[in-house]
Amino acid sequence: TAVIEMACASGLELVDGPEGNDPIAASTTGTGELIATAVELGARKVVVCLGGSATTDGGLGALRALVVPRFRGIEVTVACDVRTRFLDAADVFAEQKGATPAQVELLRRRLERLAEVYEEEYGVDVRGLPGSGAAGGLAGGLAAIGATLVDGFDLVAEELGLAEAMEG
Repeated sequence: TAVIEMACASGLELVDGPEGNDPIAASTTGTGELIATAVELGARKVVVCLGGSATTDGGLGALRALVVPRFRGIEVTVACDVRTRFLDAADVFAEQKGATPAQVELLRRRLERLAEVYEEEYGVDVRGLPGSGAAGGLAGGLAAIGATLVDGFDLVAEELGLAEAMEG
């Protein structure tokens, strides 16, 4: 099992400098590279934790970094705590990533087209999937290739046995 924190590769903290974030060019490629490396090193289960993203690329950078056919047979779980849908990612999150109103509109249109591409290529309509807009749509991109989206808090609580610990 590999646990990947997407913010370590595609997060806002990485672009905290005088120029700030470029919300149009920011990409999830680094996150995809981490997933691919984990799989190459033998991971059969990958948990991708979302939050703190600098991106609104719909996960396209990550998918390009993955060799999707080789990705089959790998269990991918996406831990996300927002319910934002794919097409709403730009409106909800892009401004906090430095996008101007015109850039938000451009990013929204890119997500609309990307949702069509994902449906054509993978047969998955990410538009109505709750949580698919998390991390600028990375959740939706991963869902398009078979990942399961789950509530991050619930995942961690279950792994740690929180309910049982609280009983004691």
